[in-house]
Amino acid sequence: MRPYLFALTVLLLAHSAGHCDDTADKKQAQAWVEQLRSKDVAKRRAAAKSLVGYCTEVNAGAVDVIPALIVALKDSDTSVRGLAADALGEIGPDAMAAVPTLISMLKDKNATVRARAAFALGGAGSASPAAVPALGHLLKDPDDDVRLNAVSALAEINTKETLSLLITALDDTSAGVRINAASGVGTHGLDAQKAVPDLMRLLLDPFDGVRGQAAVALGEIGAEPAKVVPALIPLLKDEHAGVRGDAARGLGSFGKDAKSAEKALTPLLRDSDTGVRVLAAEALWHIDGKLDPITSVLVAGLADKDEFVRGDAAHVIGLVGPGAKKLLPKLLPLLKDSNEGVRVHAAESIWRVDPSHKPAVGVLEAGLKCKDTMIRLEAVRVLGEMGPSADAAKSLHALQTDRHPEIRHAATEALKKVDPTAKRGK
Repeated sequence: MRPYLFALTVLLLAHSAGHCDDTADKKQAQAWVEQLRSKDVAKRRAAAKSLVGYCTEVNAGAVDVIPALIVALKDSDTSVRGLAADALGEIGPDAMAAVPTLISMLKDKNATVRARAAFALGGAGSASPAAVPALGHLLKDPDDDVRLNAVSALAEINTKETLSLLITALDDTSAGVRINAASGVGTHGLDAQKAVPDLMRLLLDPFDGVRGQAAVALGEIGAEPAKVVPALIPLLKDEHAGVRGDAARGLGSFGKDAKSAEKALTPLLRDSDTGVRVLAAEALWHIDGKLDPITSVLVAGLADKDEFVRGDAAHVIGLVGPGAKKLLPKLLPLLKDSNEGVRVHAAESIWRVDPSHKPAVGVLEAGLKCKDTMIRLEAVRVLGEMGPSADAAKSLHALQTDRHPEIRHAATEALKKVDPTAKRGK
């Protein structure tokens, strides 16, 4: 529902990409495609870099350039090959035709090319299960960035086979790889129970990002609370705010099974870091369901200068639901927040607190046009939950041709709830 506060709790993809001019269109993209055929390597590099920017901007909307990019994967120049892989990775699952060539690139002599090929396969996600064995082999690659992107790709593909490989990567010598591996393992939920001992060991890792991500992953798995909860509690006093916040998140995921952590969590409502205070409030809500002790922290969070803190505070109020109606006057101003993500998070929470509040629907519909895929996805799903009362069939129908496959699917599912008679996209 909301963006995570601490940057090290997300997957870290080691790649670089160009930036696309907002005026770039398909006609310009075709000019770059033509330039990819130039005998001048400098021109091919420039074209490939421009196409990375273009694909980053429009994602699956760049399907017309896929054939040319697949050809470029075999270019004699390593930079062109790597940039072509970057561009295909930005297109995502719709670039699945490139998967066989990208798999062969995982054996390239150039480490940067191997890393970029792995990134592209991660972009294809579930469309590239055939790449799993080759990506698993890269976990022994001598280059840190190659292993980092290989683990990220395995996490995106997300199968039972990738889970075993991700657990193996928890022992990697690179902190970045361990962070990515822990993040990927956590997404498997209870199916990753066998990883609990390894993740508990990482709670003592010398790198704060690893400790924090291990705490989050343990909460996502939700197994063995009798062992995990006592192991997480000491991290609430970690010198790094990110780790304290992630430990609170992990404990909150256990709900009432983390009752023994309540005493240690309560002091974090006065933590020096505002983000930690809000995450502690959320954890305590999950554990005891009491709003009054955390009200002042949430109200302060809604007015915080950090957009992530504002979004997190709004999220917690939404979790409380109708029981938080007294906080609506504090939440309503966020519908006009300067940050579009915060506006969408606030609109969702306002609806969960008071389903009759109509202005929230307008903000969510505006969120459907946001460039950020995750914000669009959140808006789609919430409008779907609202059902016919959202009266958003027209806006959702337009997203059935969205450049992102996940958005297209979510819009189709939302339409089934909002307007069962609406025409379906293919």
